Amino acid sequence: MAKKYGTALTNVIAGTMEAMAPGSSVNAALRVHREVFNLANLASGDDAVLASVRAGDVVLGMEITGSVDLSGMTFKIGDVADDDRYMTATAGPATPGIPKKVGLTSGIDNDPLDAAREILARLGGTLPGAGTIVVLTFVSHR
Repeated sequence: MAKKYGTALTNVIAGTMEAMAPGSSVNAALRVHREVFNLANLASGDDAVLASVRAGDVVLGMEITGSVDLSGMTFKIGDVADDDRYMTATAGPATPGIPKKVGLTSGIDNDPLDAAREILARLGGTLPGAGTIVVLTFVSHR
C-alpha cells in the first residue's frame, strides 16, 4: 500500500517557507469557548451566541450537553451571514449529562477566519421549558 500524507505534513516535508504548515493546523494552540444557556430564556427561532472568535482562528467543532433531553430541538450552527455555515440542523443530545459532539459539515475544511465573528446556533424544534444547555466551541489558532 502507498503511504499518503495530508496537506499540512506534505507542506512541512517540502520544506519551503511558503509551503510550511500553518500554525492553525500544526502545533496549534486550542481555545475552548464555554457558554451556558437557561432553557427558560430561549425559544425556537432564537440565535444563541456560542462564541466570539478571533481572526486567525479555525473553528473545529462543538460539544453540546443538556441537563434534560434535548432530542426534540435542533441546532443549526453558523454566523450572521450564513446560519448553517458550520452545521446544518442537528438534533440535540437525548441523554442528560452526556455530551453530543458536533463536527462540522459544511465548513469542515475552512481556512483561518479573516475577521473576528460570532458563532451562532439557530435553535429550532421543541425546546424544553426548563433546564440548562452547555456548549463548548473548539477553535485552533496560531
